[in-house]
Amino acid sequence: MAQGSQSGEQRVRSRFPDELKAIRSRGEGYLVVVIDADQHTAADRLGQLDEECEKRGVARRTPEDRAIVVVPRRNVETWFEYLDGQKVDEDTKYPKRFKGKDHRRLADALYDTCHERQRLPKSAPPSLTESCAEYERLKRDQSR
Repeated sequence: MAQGSQSGEQRVRSRFPDELKAIRSRGEGYLVVVIDADQHTAADRLGQLDEECEKRGVARRTPEDRAIVVVPRRNVETWFEYLDGQKVDEDTKYPKRFKGKDHRRLADALYDTCHERQRLPKSAPPSLTESCAEYERLKRDQSR
């Protein structure tokens, strides 16, 4: 399949082993991967990334790697809706209604939630809570 005909998820999955290998070879920087779960679970997607690494002869991601993987379920629009104050569930496919400056505002809200307040309300989508915990790995690494 030509790269132009791959879905975003397929492209991320196929590039992941090379990007992980590259970040391991550098002495600095981080790899941040965002891949939608779609109808799968976050664990399914993480397993698919591990399988792709194994197929390509690259060791799976470890806690020591300067790489985090965040997996919005069903897609990132779920998080956007939540961060915009809407009640959401992770089974509904939300439309792409946010553009340009909205993304910056929502990214700032996510940063504030995960970095500044360091906790999410119980109403937060589980995949967002998991991703904030993943983000903690970067913070721990920066403090070393």
